[in-house]
Amino acid sequence: MSNHYRVVLEDLLQDSTQDITEIPPPYNIEASYEEKFEVTYRAIQRASRLRRRMLLLVNAFYMGKLLEFDAETPATRHLFAARLTSYYRIASVRLYYLYEHLGVNHLMRSTSMTLADIRNLTAVELDELMLESLRIFNGVENLEEE
Repeated sequence: MSNHYRVVLEDLLQDSTQDITEIPPPYNIEASYEEKFEVTYRAIQRASRLRRRMLLLVNAFYMGKLLEFDAETPATRHLFAARLTSYYRIASVRLYYLYEHLGVNHLMRSTSMTLADIRNLTAVELDELMLESLRIFNGVENLEEE
């Protein structure tokens, strides 16, 4: 497995008990889909320019959620996805699927993963990490039920 895989796996397995203040989406929940997209894309670009790793990851997660979950139709998804660079489109969607069940709070426990690590995963590595994410989620969910 690649170094990117090892870095992402290590961060997925972070089980910090520290209290983390979750970063909310950069947009107003009541805003239109287009406004949410524009605000989130600007937030990604700003975080990238300022080299704010965590803010970039969180905003990319929210962009992935907008594209994969919040788009009302496949046509809307395609139209807005085409407005992103391929790098941000692929990385955002991958990041969203990796942390879809674990959520932003778990993502914020990350210590070293970057968006480049997510983007540079092979399809096989991404599939394995998504399975690991589900295992972690199911383990946490089972512990909460006990």
